[in-house]
Amino acid sequence: MEEKSFDFGKTINIILKPTNACNMRCSYCYHAEKGYANNRMSLDMFDHICSITFPHYEYITLIWHGGEPLLMGIDFYIQVCNIIDKFKEIYGNKSVKMIFQTNSLLINHEWINFFNKHHIHVGTSFDGVCNELTRGNTQDILNVFKLMQEESFPVSAISVVTSQTLPHLLEDYHFYKKHKINIKFNPVFKTDLTQSNEDTLLTSESFIKHMLTFLSTWFYDTNCNIAVEPFIDFCLMSINKSKSCSFSSCLLNWLCVDWMGNITPCGRNFPEEYNMGNVHDYLNIQEAFYSNGYLKLLKGSVQRRAYCKINCPIFDKCHGGCSNDALIYEDITKPDIFYCKYVKAMLAQIDSLLENYKSNNINVNPYVENIFKQVTM
Repeated sequence: MEEKSFDFGKTINIILKPTNACNMRCSYCYHAEKGYANNRMSLDMFDHICSITFPHYEYITLIWHGGEPLLMGIDFYIQVCNIIDKFKEIYGNKSVKMIFQTNSLLINHEWINFFNKHHIHVGTSFDGVCNELTRGNTQDILNVFKLMQEESFPVSAISVVTSQTLPHLLEDYHFYKKHKINIKFNPVFKTDLTQSNEDTLLTSESFIKHMLTFLSTWFYDTNCNIAVEPFIDFCLMSINKSKSCSFSSCLLNWLCVDWMGNITPCGRNFPEEYNMGNVHDYLNIQEAFYSNGYLKLLKGSVQRRAYCKINCPIFDKCHGGCSNDALIYEDITKPDIFYCKYVKAMLAQIDSLLENYKSNNINVNPYVENIFKQVTM
């Protein structure tokens, strides 16, 4: 495949995993299989990543992940910002956005001031009323959330749904509303760890049943005061406006770099055959997309989407789903059946709820109203 056949566009999203170290041991952690070694990304490594990226993109998003990225210390990220400023000066005023995904335990006044100064978005992780069972440190984390809110810093969290937490979704929803925490509910990843844990593993039937009940409650909740995903994105998907990387083409504009500089297609676990080399192999980050590992991913993804386009009536909405989800299901050329059933059920429910909303002029969630009002304008 010749290089000129790829049109990269102006945008790149890079997930950076500067360390495998973590100060928590969540029961379902998909990263646990890699261990929690205390190795750290060097500033020279980050400088090199910038040097091969900035000349080729106008819009660069850097997502600091882990492990626990805040364990690198605030001084590391001050130097990171200085390096970014250096390359912005060299290559023009590029648009650079930074995001942190953290367990939040280390956040204090100094971190919040740093985030505010550099306009950094912060995502946290919390499991609602079951948090002490799955993650621990509940009161410490709630204290951090309170501090963030006192300093007018928005709080957004990801909640991992397991078989243990699934029956508590509505309790969780009211908990997050009470604490004014924007929330995204993600089903637990299938890994060797979660497969062997009955408190974790989800069945599609049970997950869909509980999520449909939750969706209906959320849809008609006129007092909703927080953003709730994936419901907002499913509403957007129903009108072909999804912004999720799972249901649009992430190909050629996402990759992940670990502390050693090794590149993978995204932050999730991929088998070795999909590795994309090391940043020191390249003088242009785009070359990584021509690695054997990425070409294999691309070929399988194209086959899956061709299959879905022929066989699925909602292909124009989900676009064949996530390549990593398909790999977890064991065949990248076919869709992940768990997600297929889930997405079809959610979209059918939204269509039904939306028809009721339109026909009977029923009051609905303000987020829902805002989404569908745009369609009729």
